[in-house]
This record gives sequence, C-alpha cells and structure tokens, in this order.
Amino acid sequence: MSINGTMIRLLRVLYGLSQKDLADLIGCSDVYISYLETEKRRVTDRMTVRIRSELSLTDSEIRDLNELSQSTRRGVVLGNVPKHSGGEGQ
Repeated sequence: MSINGTMIRLLRVLYGLSQKDLADLIGCSDVYISYLETEKRRVTDRMTVRIRSELSLTDSEIRDLNELSQSTRRGVVLGNVPKHSGGEGQ
C-alpha cells in the first residue's frame, strides 16, 4: 500500500516531526520531504517502505491515513488532531 505527499505531511503532524526530523529518520533531505509533501516528486515504493519501517506503520494505519488524506484534500478541517502517542518502547 503506497503513501502520498498529503499522507507524509499528516504523519509528520501526528508524530510531531519537522521535515528535517523525518528526513533524518529515513535518510534523505528535508528539501526532498518538502517535494514529496507538495507532490513535486512522487513517493517511490522504496520511500514508502522506508517511512513505513521507521514509523512502524501497519496496513490498517496506512488505510486510515489514506482516508484522512482524502478528507483533507476535499477541504475537511481537522481541528485539533492529537499527536501520536508513540506506543510501546518509544
């Protein structure tokens, strides 16, 4: 299951990460993260795997994130979305 630029931005917000934080975590530049989020670059399968691996994302979480990204693309206001709790071991 793939990830798009809107989903990357949502993940960053939910995890409380800056573009630089996420870039450092997955081994790329913050400029590249910006390009992905603004869809100036396509999120490759390899990048999807790296993001999913580093953030330990399940298929269910990706599906939920995809639904949320579709809502934000339609202009639904999210309001005060809580940050990710970090789960066990974080």
